[in-house]
Amino acid sequence: MAIYRIRTNNEEYMLFNLTPTELRAKMGRGFRYNINRLPTSQPDWVMPDAIFRKSPNFKKADKLPDISFWTTSHMVLNQKAYDVLASQLKEYGEFLPVSIEGITYYIFNVLYLVDESFIDLDKSEREYEGEGDCRAQVGLHKLKFKEELLSNTLLFKTEFDTYLNIFCGDEFKDLVENAGLQGIVFKPDLASVF
Repeated sequence: MAIYRIRTNNEEYMLFNLTPTELRAKMGRGFRYNINRLPTSQPDWVMPDAIFRKSPNFKKADKLPDISFWTTSHMVLNQKAYDVLASQLKEYGEFLPVSIEGITYYIFNVLYLVDESFIDLDKSEREYEGEGDCRAQVGLHKLKFKEELLSNTLLFKTEFDTYLNIFCGDEFKDLVENAGLQGIVFKPDLASVF
């Protein structure tokens, strides 16, 4: 089994954009979604409006994806992707509806977390700065999971990378590829920022 870091294919597909202003307009001025990155359930979610936009770095990226990302830690599914994946993903998080030009898409908020016991610490390395209460993780140089512990897990996040990415195994990759869903890539380099 292999583990992958999932990313948007921003060289070919448009980028999902949901602004903090829109979130506060729908959820209230005090709304601070994932400000500390710790994945939490959103029971009071109100459907916001979002857009897909062309990347300023990839001018030819003009296709609408089936699956995209909001930042690097939230998957966004169109209706086709939702229909294929929803039943398998429901135990791993929650679906938050969003409207794009009157069409419903779904942000998938991954709530399935794995702790350090799933990490091969001998083959993983983080970088910290500061001391005591001011100590903060500022980098991830190497990451290796204990794959045998994750063999029946579709998607997950980990505190080891400060919940920044969504990871998956072969089963999720196969589900996406066999359904012909487009818009994401599966990266075997788990610690890269790209």
